[in-house]
Amino acid sequence: MGESQAMLEPLDRVRLNATKCRELADTAMTTAARDVLADLAQQYEQEAILLERLDPQRRRGPAFRWSRA
Repeated sequence: MGESQAMLEPLDRVRLNATKCRELADTAMTTAARDVLADLAQQYEQEAILLERLDPQRRRGPAFRWSRA
């Protein structure tokens, strides 16, 4: 990941944080650490869902609009 986190869009940054927390939770040495990191990942995922709903430009649609001639 050569891209700086500061350069990412807020939604992408939140998704990246969720992914990193999940990865850290998978390798955590204690159950408590696993639980904290998994909960934090879930919070980031909920925040990403909210950000996606608030930003109409992020709604996914077709990559191309084919004209019908």
